[in-house]
Amino acid sequence: MTLPAPVEDVVTAYLRAIDDEAGGLVEGLAAQSAYGAVWIVTGVTRLHYTLATGDITSKEGAGRYALQTFPARWHRVLDEALRIRRADRARPTLPSIAAGLAEFLPPAGREGRSLYPSPRSRRRDVLAFAGTVIADAHRIHSGQRGERS
Repeated sequence: MTLPAPVEDVVTAYLRAIDDEAGGLVEGLAAQSAYGAVWIVTGVTRLHYTLATGDITSKEGAGRYALQTFPARWHRVLDEALRIRRADRARPTLPSIAAGLAEFLPPAGREGRSLYPSPRSRRRDVLAFAGTVIADAHRIHSGQRGERS
């Protein structure tokens, strides 16, 4: 697929930035927040969708696409990102971050709780999923064929 030059530049720059910086201190801490989880998971997936289809989709659409495209081992992190997005908890504000962390406290019930036992375990999967999507996006972008991991 050949994307228009401006789109190609954006995709390349975005993938490079996530790839280069996802493990850094600030980015790593941001990945622990609800906002970071949604932004990273749906962001890289939206770009993957564009590379794979030549079309554009929403964050919600990207999550649904990823559930159909990537192996079941990634479904928990995808379901988590969609859960947060649907609950409208993905905002880069202190109250949103505090509410996101409260999801990991012992509850009276399971409603509204994270699918992960801790922010750190969610961060691990968010960054691992992003790495998988980025690698596959590079594969698509360079025209190679192969299996997704």
